[in-house]
Amino acid sequence: MSHRPAIIFFGQKISYRELDLLSNRFAHALREAGIQAGDRVAIVLPNVPQCIISFYGTLKAGAIVVLGSPLSNEREIHYQLHDSGAQVLLTLEAYRHIVERVCAGTSIKHVIYTDVREYLPMRQRVLLASLIDGTAGSAATQSLETLAGQNGEKPLVDRNMASPLQYRFHNFQQLLHSHQSIPLESATTSRDLALLQYTSGTTDTPKGVMLSHGNLVVNVAQVRHWMPSARRGREVILGVLPLSHSYGITDCMNLSSALACTLVLLPTMRTDQILEAIKHHHPTIFPGIPAFYVAIANYPNVRHYGVSAIRICVSGSAPLNAASAASVFPCLVPVPASFTWRPENLYHQARSANC
Repeated sequence: MSHRPAIIFFGQKISYRELDLLSNRFAHALREAGIQAGDRVAIVLPNVPQCIISFYGTLKAGAIVVLGSPLSNEREIHYQLHDSGAQVLLTLEAYRHIVERVCAGTSIKHVIYTDVREYLPMRQRVLLASLIDGTAGSAATQSLETLAGQNGEKPLVDRNMASPLQYRFHNFQQLLHSHQSIPLESATTSRDLALLQYTSGTTDTPKGVMLSHGNLVVNVAQVRHWMPSARRGREVILGVLPLSHSYGITDCMNLSSALACTLVLLPTMRTDQILEAIKHHHPTIFPGIPAFYVAIANYPNVRHYGVSAIRICVSGSAPLNAASAASVFPCLVPVPASFTWRPENLYHQARSANC
């Protein structure tokens, strides 16, 4: 299992062994930076491999993950950093221009920058980076190209670069390369806090939901029991859901690890990109939302993309009733006219993150 791909990111593969070693390196980097068990590490990234590496690396160090969405505005990110007491922020180099503002008045001591291109195929880095961060042709994209250099070899940020502020800058890849990959003892238990997941704040001030290591394991176990036909080490999960959301954490990232699956990681919700990923990687499990399934069902020539490979769909965030399921899923997987919708064919997820 150690050589099985844990992540596929636009064709680039990271094995379970590589993911384990990389997350160990990140854990050692945090420990060297003074992060101890119970300290908070904020991760504000789209669906890129660095998000998964740093998530598990933070837990291995005994620290607590604070996940923020890159789609949140500055006020929301600042509030989460201040409220959580996070001491480390990992985010994209493209967001450098707002870091000083969101970190002002917080407990942040270290800012780690990474680039969306670091795990992209070399020949497609510029094009795909624009797709991920949505800055094609903008000054932000141009600054990324300038900082990276023509060959993509120049460090984006000098390690431990002096800053007039109260925190230090680091480069993600340099941190990984300069630390050992042996396991780090964290001494955490199932009762210890693992994740602070902030609510959307649509009805009240956002709250940091406190999830223990045990909570995360139980959430995955619940989803696993809804999938009795899932085969350990043989499934491929399509990871379109944001990993900054509890749904994506459980049904994409953590479920994939629990089943020793391959996670096809996508940082975009564009229907054409989702279908291209289905065509090339043949996912067997697709956690999503009703809008995904409707958009795919209505896409021209949808069956040409090999959607019949998908055996299990999980739907969450909004109701998906039997009528809408019957109108959508036959477009995804050809079924006989006598087919009846049953729980083993369609899993409807309706649970909160802290169950």
